[in-house]
Amino acid sequence: MLTPTPRVPAGWTATNEALYVRPMVGSESDMAWVARALDGEWDCCLGFTLATNIADLPGAVTEALVRLRFFTPLIAADVQPRPEFPDKLFWVYKPMKSKEDALAWAKATLTVHETTATDQQIINTITGTRLPYHVLEHDQIFGCHLVLRPSGENALFMHGTHALLDARPCLNAFRRLFQAIVHRDEEPSLDELTYGAEVSSLPVDIVQHVGPDLLEAAKTSGFQLSEQLDKSRGSIGVAPQREKATVHARCERVGAGIDAETTACLLAALKKEGFTATLLCDAAIALATIKYNAHLGVDLQYIHEITVISLQRYFPVDYPTEQHFASSLICVPLAVSTCSINRERPLRDQLIETMSILRKEYDAYLEQPTLPFINIVAGIMPYPGKVDSHRPVFTNIGAVDSFVPPMWGGKGGEPHLELREMKLGLRITASPSPVLHAWTFRNVFQWQIQSMDIYDAEFLQAFLDEVIATMLAILE
Repeated sequence: MLTPTPRVPAGWTATNEALYVRPMVGSESDMAWVARALDGEWDCCLGFTLATNIADLPGAVTEALVRLRFFTPLIAADVQPRPEFPDKLFWVYKPMKSKEDALAWAKATLTVHETTATDQQIINTITGTRLPYHVLEHDQIFGCHLVLRPSGENALFMHGTHALLDARPCLNAFRRLFQAIVHRDEEPSLDELTYGAEVSSLPVDIVQHVGPDLLEAAKTSGFQLSEQLDKSRGSIGVAPQREKATVHARCERVGAGIDAETTACLLAALKKEGFTATLLCDAAIALATIKYNAHLGVDLQYIHEITVISLQRYFPVDYPTEQHFASSLICVPLAVSTCSINRERPLRDQLIETMSILRKEYDAYLEQPTLPFINIVAGIMPYPGKVDSHRPVFTNIGAVDSFVPPMWGGKGGEPHLELREMKLGLRITASPSPVLHAWTFRNVFQWQIQSMDIYDAEFLQAFLDEVIATMLAILE
């Protein structure tokens, strides 16, 4: 029986070499170019520590990777230039041919570490690996790493270019992967799958989603940046201990958690005031940075020009967003002037003031219909003024549990898997900014800060402690 020709998603083209290609668009392209220019800058490693009763975990993960490839095919793709378009990069995907081909790929994609090394040591090892991976005579920009320890404190990580591994798409992929690992007996047999049909799940880019007409409108009309931005004044950052890294690509990384009871109180206080956790984090970082620069005077400007907004809100309702494993975000600049905050008032009042300012800026951006194309038209950093190179960069990943439940299986003696903690690491080779992430998982509000080693770990921890102390003032 002939296998039906799979539907090719919009924007993708089949080549004579039996490959599928699509130009990278928006943050896909931005992240890929940055990585090429700066020795893997922003390559991402994200995963979970876990405990399980599954006996052959490597075998279960290998088979699950085959199923994941049907869900998110780009895990087997490469990023390549093409001679006819020297100013563009392209996704290049080669379909699976058979069960044997798929399993060989999955085994080559999975690296098993039998070790007693810590999670941070493993993350450093993984992010120290330069992409692409060479898998079965082809390059790809994704790898999977399983950590097995004698103690049973295991871990599973995904590693790849940030052009692929935005946090939310990565978490959706983990959800499908864990489902296939734990409930493998409920999945169709690998013999029953239609290999090659996975190309119908290749991701559609933001221009196809929103429309080229709106992109042209964006090129014509431009964008309105935040009214808070003042090019006549410089901005402030967090001064490092040294200007140059002692070891290339070495990363300092520290974290802290807020216990479940305090987290619940924090979220309740925010709900009462009508603000989000993202706004609270943004405001706390801004106020902590201002405090660290108090010696410079009272007329200061904090600019966070890499404020991340997910573009998934613009995907059509009938599009399988949970399968979109590719970067889809924009970066916009936010600003807080110390002149707009009454520094004599209690810290809680300053937080409310700062969150109000930032919310107004967020809302103004989201009201612009052409916003999805701001970085395509105006560049990844659209603010033309001077920004302190050591300003903090922040992303709130959000409630991880809403994407990946911590408990899988376990009823009636069946296979089970428990996720303990989420772990995250970036490869930072050139950016002199401290990079902060926040998320909640298992009711704990978790913070992490990382940077190239122009900062000492103790200094980063002190700054993070200041940020957390500032945000907790909302409870006063």
